[in-house]
Amino acid sequence: GEEDEQGRPQLRVLINPEIKALTEDTLGMYEGCLSIPGLRGWVDRPAAVSVKAYDQRGERVEFALEGFPAVVIQHECDHLQGKLFIDRMTDTTKLAYEEEAERFLSADLDEDEEETAES
Repeated sequence: GEEDEQGRPQLRVLINPEIKALTEDTLGMYEGCLSIPGLRGWVDRPAAVSVKAYDQRGERVEFALEGFPAVVIQHECDHLQGKLFIDRMTDTTKLAYEEEAERFLSADLDEDEEETAES
């Protein structure tokens, strides 16, 4: 994301955001939320989206996001519709306490590193 002069993340104000998937490709990850402390759940979301909204001055803004920023904006805009990440989960066996999710992530990362080393 964008940062200010001190390296802090820039906040973005979006009023009445409209999000549209730009691809059928998905990006999945264990999401967490302060609304459900201590839990993580695997969610697949569109990997790239376009966003149309109004900014804090009432001016129309349009931009595209890919990867992690695209997931974040979808997660946050879900809250405007009263949805949480658990509402987007398709496999509830992938709902875990944070410690379990971290263990799964570590195992996945180790496998990826092994595959890369073998290549």
